[in-house]
Amino acid sequence: MKGMHVPSPGDIPSTEQLLVEGGDARIALEPDDVLNKYGCQPFPDPDLAAFGSSTASVISAESFAAADQLRHRIFLTAGVEPEAVTYTRELDLIRRELLRLCGVSDLAGIEVVFASSGTDLHLIAAQLAGGTESMPTLVVMVDAAETGSHVPAALAGRHFSSRASLGDSVIEGTSISNSGAIEVVTVPIRREDGTPRAAADVDADFESLVSGAAATGRRVILVLVDVSKTGLIAPSSACVSRLQRRLPEILDVLVDACQFRISPSTLLAYLEHDFMVALTGSKFVTGPTFSGALLIPPAVALRLRKRPFPPALGAYSTQGDWPQGWDTAGCLDNVANFGLLLRWEAALEELRAFRSVPEAEITAFLKTFASAIQERLTHDPVFEPLPVSELDRRPLIKTASWDSIPTIFPFLLLHPDTHAGMKHLNHEETAQVYRLLQIDLTHHPASEHAGITGDSARLRCQLGQPVACGNRDGVLVSALRLCISSRLIVEATSQGGRNTAIIIARAKAALDKTALLVTKNVFKNETIGSQVSEDTSESHYLGQFIPLHYHHHMLMDKNRMGSFKAAIAHTVFEGAKVLELGGGTGVLSCFAASKARKVWCVEFNPDLVVESRRLLARNPDGHKVEVVHADAFHYLPPEPVDVVICEMIHSAMLREKQVAVINAFKDRYRRRFGGPLPVFVPEAVIMAVQPLQQTYDFFGFHAPIVQFQSPHAIQPDTLEMAAPVVYSTLDFTLPTSPDIQWVGTFSMERDGTVNALRFVTKNILAVVPEQATTIDWLGGHLVLPLAEALEVKAGNVIQVSFRYFAGGSLRSLEKNMRATVLDSE
Repeated sequence: MKGMHVPSPGDIPSTEQLLVEGGDARIALEPDDVLNKYGCQPFPDPDLAAFGSSTASVISAESFAAADQLRHRIFLTAGVEPEAVTYTRELDLIRRELLRLCGVSDLAGIEVVFASSGTDLHLIAAQLAGGTESMPTLVVMVDAAETGSHVPAALAGRHFSSRASLGDSVIEGTSISNSGAIEVVTVPIRREDGTPRAAADVDADFESLVSGAAATGRRVILVLVDVSKTGLIAPSSACVSRLQRRLPEILDVLVDACQFRISPSTLLAYLEHDFMVALTGSKFVTGPTFSGALLIPPAVALRLRKRPFPPALGAYSTQGDWPQGWDTAGCLDNVANFGLLLRWEAALEELRAFRSVPEAEITAFLKTFASAIQERLTHDPVFEPLPVSELDRRPLIKTASWDSIPTIFPFLLLHPDTHAGMKHLNHEETAQVYRLLQIDLTHHPASEHAGITGDSARLRCQLGQPVACGNRDGVLVSALRLCISSRLIVEATSQGGRNTAIIIARAKAALDKTALLVTKNVFKNETIGSQVSEDTSESHYLGQFIPLHYHHHMLMDKNRMGSFKAAIAHTVFEGAKVLELGGGTGVLSCFAASKARKVWCVEFNPDLVVESRRLLARNPDGHKVEVVHADAFHYLPPEPVDVVICEMIHSAMLREKQVAVINAFKDRYRRRFGGPLPVFVPEAVIMAVQPLQQTYDFFGFHAPIVQFQSPHAIQPDTLEMAAPVVYSTLDFTLPTSPDIQWVGTFSMERDGTVNALRFVTKNILAVVPEQATTIDWLGGHLVLPLAEALEVKAGNVIQVSFRYFAGGSLRSLEKNMRATVLDSE
């Protein structure tokens, strides 16, 4: 069990960092940008036309401010009380307000369990309601393409990611427990061509499966989706009600309302019929990605609390996530998940605003919007709208509310083919359109060639990610989704409803750009596609599998080797326990072993595991080093350590994963061992930038290319236009944000041309306080060419800006560099 940790204020990460913590691997930011896999960043993006709420949304300025204010309250309690106490108190406030905003607080006894995602909620519900070995469980749900690809695994009690929600490394696909097996069966709700099946046929399949399971003495969990990724309800409420009345002793119902596109009256009706309901704050409500809540009706909660609590939930839930009365002690750790807490606070800020809009205004806007969008989709041959009809929840719901009106509009894309008429885009082509929609194409050569200019090129818009929708004429097709959200409804109904036209125009502009990308063949442009895959490939390869010869070359770097040996000799004391993350050849672990009692050397590359063991066996202290074949992102030593060595360092902290690995390690280490943290080698990194006039003439061949320079050699082709300026200091003893951005100025020291920026990386390997000095290693300089050169005079002031993500590709920095002449002094 993990101990109660009393944090100091310096332990509290930034709001941006907390918003992407406390979830499985899907929440992590992509290395080439400040976006997660859903295309969202952890800070506001007001210029984005956001119509992708069926997948995820970028946090709004108001929600970010609410999350930031909550972080400040956490900051004030740091050092005063254990973080688990703060977490439980703040989450209980959110629990009570969520029930109030959902309009169900008058129904006494409703329990709310929080979790990182909707997928986690399915796992929790199945573990709570599942049967035993003597009474196995059958789960019946719709096809996973309409809910989530990981949902079947979660319902079956299997790990659905390589990292559990609380940060533990797990093996995807393996069982989370040794309890009774859970079988999951899916029912298709679309035909092979992607069109919806008749509701009666879907209901008949559910009834047959449930009845068959009951006849063999099995428990059943029936998952009713309201609504699916493409806006469908299945099975029907009437079907579920019939089955519940007939089989009350063996049937539990879980409503997958993770889209949260249901009104308070609908939610109340589900709970009054003893259906559990899974909600998230990150879809229709537009809170940041990963915030789930499972609402359990009073009678169901009373029954489930009498059962032994499932200990297998320990990797996915904390004690504070559960209301009082659940016997979680001994099964769950009493730790904080501040990321989940802040994400729910942000979601509630959006929900508060939405609940202030009168229902009549919501209904009127949704009808107007639906009519306009359906007309636009229907009358353009580029689009094939999938059927969308009013949502029927009878007999559970007697009076329809705003949630009977569709808010998700799925459509396929077609391209004019000179030989075959209109031809459907396949999944990859649709995904390419989806990605291109989010980019400002003003200066992209493909869009200029295609004639996409002006507002259409500049517009950045987000639709729902492509969803597989069957096969058309041998083509596997996927549907994009234009979605309305609570945030858009609040905006549209403000100003007396005068903003309705603005929202509709914005949505149509997003569809206009989509049509242009298709008709102008931009989605087929290979340059864009290859760039995406190139950056991803480079990031993965260099982050985990640096070639063996590169490691051999590092052994010959006297400056690097000498500095690290001196720093390790200073930091590691006799009898210390040391962990090295990303051990390579094992040389730094060997240096540590000269004093340490035990060294764990973690390496993911199997070739290097073999090589490091071979080399360590040839050295006197090599027997004290245990080479562990594991991923440094997820490994923890079996006991606390005194020193952590992690040399995943590249110029400007690009390409390698030092920041991400250290951040992940600190989070896991605190959760398992508490504090204090071990000493890190290196302790910090100082980075500076300098404007240059760089010669790019190679025997008459002009080539502005990326260059690496030795910091210890004279560079005759480089003219320094100003002194370097520090733009970032990363102290690994403190919370370290991977988001690196800077805006600054330089006064030009001479006439010339600024056509490149040099990035200087100084690694503080150890601090020697008794001598008031440090042991440093100056890494190789990185020189990146500017897209546009500046002609300057001595005394001119230029402004330089850039932004990148630590661990990203060189290109991710190069494409975001800007330099302009401001004025002369």
